Amino acid sequence: MDVRTETADFAFDLSDTDGYVRVDSSSGVTAQLRADHHSNFPLGASIAVEQAGAGAVTIQAGPGVTINKPETLITAKQFAVVTLTKIAASTWTLAGYTTSA
Repeated sequence: MDVRTETADFAFDLSDTDGYVRVDSSSGVTAQLRADHHSNFPLGASIAVEQAGAGAVTIQAGPGVTINKPETLITAKQFAVVTLTKIAASTWTLAGYTTSA
């Protein structure tokens, strides 16, 4: 599994497939999932995202992307981890430690 660290807003790319992204920032960071015509992840691909710093991570659906979620798209606190899983074309499910709706 590949691990990368981000400190500012970013978009996921194919190198994140079945990987782990640590977001280490004192302020909020937005992580965007782009539609399949930009980054065509395989079905079943997963990406784990950790809020390593004090700043919350907001998972953002880019144009044409759907993210299914039970609560919000924002990590709950430092060291919270969420996982994104691709379940259909440009469609993902988010699971993990997020803030309440």
